[in-house]
Amino acid sequence: MNPKFELKQKVKIVATGGEGVVDGIWESVGSVPKYNIVYYDSTGRRAESWLRADELEAM
Repeated sequence: MNPKFELKQKVKIVATGGEGVVDGIWESVGSVPKYNIVYYDSTGRRAESWLRADELEAM
């Protein structure tokens, strides 16, 4: 079972080890939910990515 994350929840991005915050949730019938994660990249700039639950860890 995929973990569920809530809006504004802090999460760890598995691929980069970085931290972000859930800013949006996209779910459609029969597919894995995706989460819009807002984070700051290595240069300190704000960035966003849509990631699946299995690409994230709760903090």
